[in-house]
Amino acid sequence: MLLRFIFNFAVKAANLVYTTNAAFYMLENAKLKFSFPKLGMAGEFTERAEKLGLFNLGDLMSVNLSKLKAHREFNYMWYAEMLNMLKSHGLLHEFQKRTLEA
Repeated sequence: MLLRFIFNFAVKAANLVYTTNAAFYMLENAKLKFSFPKLGMAGEFTERAEKLGLFNLGDLMSVNLSKLKAHREFNYMWYAEMLNMLKSHGLLHEFQKRTLEA
């Protein structure tokens, strides 16, 4: 009886973790569709992002970093602002993981 209780508890805990992770990723995927102004970024940042071909967080999170840095509109002041924005939204680590490990 105790073994069955432990097994059922473990199954419920695993389902809770799966459900929580699924909800988290759904929220994160929805966040990727946010435009830069919706994230509170200034017009100058948004204008340069658009010149770089980036229109939302999803574009940014999937960018080829070497191509981005080679673009004639790229500059490190904009890049620093972009990194700060990602950090403030808890996405800097994910951005680094996606772009630096690719």
